[in-house]
Amino acid sequence: MEIDEILKEVMLSLSHFLTKGGEKITGSMGEDLWKVIKKRFSKKEEAQLVGDIENNPKDVNMLQELKDILSKKIEEDSNYYEEIRTILRDKISSDNSISQSNQFGDNIAGDKNNYSYRNEIYGLGYKDVKDISNEVYTQNYQESINEIKILSDQLLEDGFYKLRKEALLIAERNINIFIKKLDERFSKNQELLSPESLRNPDNQASINEAFHASGRKGESIDLDILAELVVNKFDSGNNQFHSLVCEEAIRVLPRLSRKQISLLAFSYLTSSVKLDVNSLEDLESVYKDLYKLTSSCFGVSELSKKHIEFVGAASIVPLLNLDIYTLFIENYDFLRQLNIEEFQLRLLDYSYLDMCLKEYNDNKLFKLSLTTVGEVIAIAHLESIYEINIENYFKE
Repeated sequence: MEIDEILKEVMLSLSHFLTKGGEKITGSMGEDLWKVIKKRFSKKEEAQLVGDIENNPKDVNMLQELKDILSKKIEEDSNYYEEIRTILRDKISSDNSISQSNQFGDNIAGDKNNYSYRNEIYGLGYKDVKDISNEVYTQNYQESINEIKILSDQLLEDGFYKLRKEALLIAERNINIFIKKLDERFSKNQELLSPESLRNPDNQASINEAFHASGRKGESIDLDILAELVVNKFDSGNNQFHSLVCEEAIRVLPRLSRKQISLLAFSYLTSSVKLDVNSLEDLESVYKDLYKLTSSCFGVSELSKKHIEFVGAASIVPLLNLDIYTLFIENYDFLRQLNIEEFQLRLLDYSYLDMCLKEYNDNKLFKLSLTTVGEVIAIAHLESIYEINIENYFKE
């Protein structure tokens, strides 16, 4: 784990020191690192790679090749490993503005959450953070994603330290899977992830909550939904209600099974969303996708519903009575001329819609009233099949 962390620090440092707007290497730590690396890249093809990188330091493929070779050399040569580690350690130790709470061997650079430290490592200053150019914007995003990875490492060390080695490895693997899903979503909304947003203790608390959940539960919970909720927490802006609901949804999601999450999504789309459709054929198309996504929840037990109520995703209202066929006739103009019996006969030609409406009525899902937290979890699950999203939910 420590070798991987050192490689990460070295490559991120070099990526900024090798070039700064097309200039050659600048900065003492970058120069020292590069000298050490070049010294050990003595084979003809390795020396050629070093020269090519100096001429074209932004080539991602060449940097990856450099990292792969460097990884092997570090693993094979402990002296080489210590030499690189010492450069990183001494540089951080020389900065009196950075507090070190751990020995370097335990935590490569002490307080990795210290923002001034991250700026020093990556060669980014405060003015760079404010720079709106695309290059610096991307650098800030990469820095912030790395901050998230460091938070996960610290959580593994501090929050899971009592686990046996095997369990700790599983937790680490689960968190890494979650980070990849988080990265995929933040990469599409890079403006949401900045050093400023990560310094917000409320956001960090939500990320820690998500790390705990992903580490413990792994893919037994839906990590895609969890990642979507975290991104929406960052996207809440000044809408405090949006922020609070997403924060609570992050806490509640790990306490629900996949079937229960599917039940929330199925119930929400069927009873609370008026679809923009003009025919039974259109409804059949939507409900075919809904069936494939959520049919695992069909026949869910009353006990399971009570658990959904217990965790705060819904309320069970025994006296509530709603006929789903009547609701559909009222909601869609093209059904208004039909009575319930005629509508049910027409449904025989639309098998997915027919199955879904029967399940809703037969399992008395009209007695299940979703809370805002339950609806947000449902929407996050439904985004994959229908044009619906959490941001618009809070605008309504």
